[in-house]
Amino acid sequence: MDVQIDDIKPVENVRRALTVKQPRTDKGREIIQLKQANPKLTGADIGRITGTSKQNVSAVLKRYNIDNKQLSSYKQFQADILSGLSNNILSTIDHDIINKASLKDRVLSSAILIDKSRTIEGKSNVNIALSKVVELIDKSDM
Repeated sequence: MDVQIDDIKPVENVRRALTVKQPRTDKGREIIQLKQANPKLTGADIGRITGTSKQNVSAVLKRYNIDNKQLSSYKQFQADILSGLSNNILSTIDHDIINKASLKDRVLSSAILIDKSRTIEGKSNVNIALSKVVELIDKSDM
């Protein structure tokens, strides 16, 4: 199925989901990771596994905006959602904005765009001196 950028519907609270802080405790991280990996687990199930109450599980999931249906939908269409957001952001950048940016920011932005473009195209974005690698391998065989 080909999805067009215009067909992408925004995920509710996507801004909040992208800016949410990390859980403060290992237990909070464990609860979130369990729910993300096993969406069908109930709060009581996760509570038993993590040794905490279902009320605490519910509070952690609510605090970090973990909604099963929304999370599942977001994960399923994450690449399309992020591509749409990227397109929206890049479409707001015009020559005036670029010209107002510092030289450092322009060079850095250009380097990042080239790197990401090469990644998308399946090309290497790491320069490796292959002759040096071969030379090191040959020396280690001696």
